[in-house]
Amino acid sequence: MQYMKSQSSIRKSLQREMILETLRSIKSHPTADELFKILREKLPHISLATVYRNLEFMTEEGVIRKVASGEREMRFDGDITKHYHMRCKNCGKPFDLPFSLKISLAEICPNADEYGITDMKVEFEFLCDICNRNCSNETFFTNRFDSIEVVNIPSNPAGVVE
Repeated sequence: MQYMKSQSSIRKSLQREMILETLRSIKSHPTADELFKILREKLPHISLATVYRNLEFMTEEGVIRKVASGEREMRFDGDITKHYHMRCKNCGKPFDLPFSLKISLAEICPNADEYGITDMKVEFEFLCDICNRNCSNETFFTNRFDSIEVVNIPSNPAGVVE
């Protein structure tokens, strides 16, 4: 297995290989549950516990990365190259930033070592296509975990002269 630190101490696993291959082939930053549903089509006997266990193992090994989201569940990224994310302000889903940033920790914080700063995370907020289509001038949706609150915005609020 190309991603293992020490092949002799870690048992090779078809399930682990399939999890990694699947995660690297999709760009949606799935949760463990979403990945499990995809994997069940290829590996009908795989368990959710196996998916969680292997995702944790591969995260610890540095083969994949956890991506915090606005939701309760952690999401996973098979792309461990240096890249940044943008998160939908409404649904909380993370997306890869479609362009690269030419910034470094040394430029932003020249004395990072003095403070023990070792890395930085940059995240942009936006409205994804789905949430943008669902929003109009009349209604604004805000997602807070499991509930969606709909706030109606009057077309002519009091005091606004047209």
